[in-house]
Amino acid sequence: MPFIAEFCRMNPVFRVVLLLGLLLPVLVSAQDAQNIDSVPAKPEVKPLSNLIFQFDNRRERYYNVQGRMNGLKIGLEFYKRVRLGFGFYANNDFYRIEAPQGSDSLFRMARFNYATVFSELVVFRNFRWEFAVATALGRGGMEVNRFNLLGTSPSFISTENFADIGVFDIGGNGHFKVFPWLGIGFGSGMRRVYNLDDANLRSAFTDPYFELKLKLFIGYAYRSIFKPESIQQERDYYDYRREKRLAFYESLFER
Repeated sequence: MPFIAEFCRMNPVFRVVLLLGLLLPVLVSAQDAQNIDSVPAKPEVKPLSNLIFQFDNRRERYYNVQGRMNGLKIGLEFYKRVRLGFGFYANNDFYRIEAPQGSDSLFRMARFNYATVFSELVVFRNFRWEFAVATALGRGGMEVNRFNLLGTSPSFISTENFADIGVFDIGGNGHFKVFPWLGIGFGSGMRRVYNLDDANLRSAFTDPYFELKLKLFIGYAYRSIFKPESIQQERDYYDYRREKRLAFYESLFER
């Protein structure tokens, strides 16, 4: 699977961060105990449930070169299930683009940036964990520098700019809430680039990616300060659901 291969190629620091995110639920599970005998009230779900800021760090490959792309998402969450907003992504540097059938005397360095409109659908959630599917559609531009390898050192030839490049992105992601207003997460997906005549560049940037995320939930931050009882009510409700579900599974084995 693409994300497994990308995980193995990740910087060790990013692997540690991701593993810590997976282990955090075990470390905090003692804080989430709930007496199943009491039935908490179900939290009210409003049409506009959150304002979201999300920072992404993507790891991807351009033929045989590992690259990185940073992103920012700003959006609104509705009924705690659907998110709509805007995303902005850009390479952190120029990356060497060499197709397998490329010239031995020439090479190119490219940097890609684009903006999208995105949507997310939450397919599973509890108080701390969430998993969602996401799609994005947008436009971007690419700056490409050409170099000549003949001689003792590479020599610059020219710069070429490509505009109005189409982008379609689909993937899945999940996060764990360290605090009600702060989540760390991971995701994997596939970006398709179109409306770009250069086949080598189009193929290089049409690729799978693996990403780490940092999410800020502004609505939860507000409630944590001014309405902490609503946070506790939601925590109690999800704890009750979890304990009730576990009790049901245990009863199956007791029969």
